[in-house]
Amino acid sequence: KIPLTSKKFKGYTVYEYQQNGIFKYTVGGFINDIEAARAYRLRMVGQGYQHAFVVGFLNQERINLQKAIKLAEK
Repeated sequence: KIPLTSKKFKGYTVYEYQQNGIFKYTVGGFINDIEAARAYRLRMVGQGYQHAFVVGFLNQERINLQKAIKLAEK
């Protein structure tokens, strides 16, 4: 577990969740805007987070990204 105020997060507002007993961290929030999320991912990669990727959430639970995209299109 990493404190949300850790210098590793370079001052970003970070959200924490657990999946399969592992703590995971996210930044950004893009409601129904996959293109903005993808652009933000590229920004994060450019800032040194080489393994950044886009994830989807529904009711505060992580879901498959393809399902999130389909829900956003409705």
